[in-house]
Amino acid sequence: MADLPHKRTKKVLSLAQKVSIIREADKGIKQVELARQYALPPQTVSDILKRKLQLLAAWEEGNTKRKSKKHSEVEKLDEALLKWFTEKAVLSASWLNISHL
Repeated sequence: MADLPHKRTKKVLSLAQKVSIIREADKGIKQVELARQYALPPQTVSDILKRKLQLLAAWEEGNTKRKSKKHSEVEKLDEALLKWFTEKAVLSASWLNISHL
């Protein structure tokens, strides 16, 4: 059987880990050493340091639980769906004489 290349697994770092990498880099630890220490490709460490300001701002805001920050690609659709749902809920509540919605 032929040797198949190993599929690289995706390692998701928490915001706290990313901030830790940033702080250690600020202390003068080289990116290659940080990559070895966290078992990451050097490019990942570089990407984290490129997003330093954004990551530190998120840390300061207290967004420590999230591992990734994703925004809706269809924000207007989300807003329209929420509006439609709210209107339907109000209509249903008034039709059923439910006033606590």
